[in-house]
Amino acid sequence: MTNFPLQPASLLESDKFLGMMKFVRLSKAAEMLGCTKDQLLHFGALGLLEVFAPVLAAGEFAWPTGQGSSAFIDLDQPFERYFDASCRVGIFPQDLARIEAVGWVVPWRFYAPDYARDVMQHAPRTFEESLAEKNKARLDKISQTKANALTELKREGLDEARADYLRYIINAQVGDAEFEKMLNKGALQFRENGFRSAWVRVDSQDEPVEQTTIDHLFVTPDELVRLQEGLPQTPIFSAVELAGVPARPEHGNTASNARKRFETLLAAVWLYRKEIRELVKDARAWTHDLEVRAPELWKSGVPPFETRGVEDLLRSVLSDKGIEKWLQRKSENTE
Repeated sequence: MTNFPLQPASLLESDKFLGMMKFVRLSKAAEMLGCTKDQLLHFGALGLLEVFAPVLAAGEFAWPTGQGSSAFIDLDQPFERYFDASCRVGIFPQDLARIEAVGWVVPWRFYAPDYARDVMQHAPRTFEESLAEKNKARLDKISQTKANALTELKREGLDEARADYLRYIINAQVGDAEFEKMLNKGALQFRENGFRSAWVRVDSQDEPVEQTTIDHLFVTPDELVRLQEGLPQTPIFSAVELAGVPARPEHGNTASNARKRFETLLAAVWLYRKEIRELVKDARAWTHDLEVRAPELWKSGVPPFETRGVEDLLRSVLSDKGIEKWLQRKSENTE
């Protein structure tokens, strides 16, 4: 990133109050950096600059939600909090791009790490307690699966393919201290990223709301100094996927094609259900195997579905009744 005209020391010296401020209006920041506010807005739309705004559409917002909630195993349900124009929250790059394009946006989602950390002080249990409980449940589940596999392996007349699979389960590593340490580190980082996941509007908004424009935007003094020194932005917006904010609305054809691909793949697997049943026994055992090996498959370390959803899907694949009813039911639930 190219340096701005001012020298690093002169930026702080140019305004003796800057170091005491938490936010600087975008227009003032542009003036101090010797650029335009439109240039700073563009940096924000590209994810190169953190930009904040007041919540003009005041109301109740919930956090964490969607996939973001899976990062907080110490919570049973989302927190809800009232936000209004006195609150400064982070605006996602997609919404900044909309301001750049049409001049305004009403952010129904935003990120607010400080507020998220504040409400987490009221969590029903600590993260460490939840992590220890989760690790114990994982090890207990693996041990039980090994015991079940050992019992089944002693039966006479067992198919050789099934026997090989059971031996694999029995001999698989449960996970030593280093492996558990790696999982814990991943869970902690996943949780840290989760503080930037989206707060989502939960109450209805019937009255017209004020639109957020470029004149409502702020940046932090730290961001000003970083820009002036030409330091690259830490890729914090890798958490956008976690926030459940797509880069652009999904086109109808995209959704339709994705469903067709899913149905085709599901049907292809279903054709070999008998062979799969010989290997994995049933949907519950298959789901367990998937969850045990999830750290190898997903960066988050967990499947994108909850256990019940995974079992439901895999059960449909193993069923001789076919997958049409399952697909039909899922279609009705999403309409």
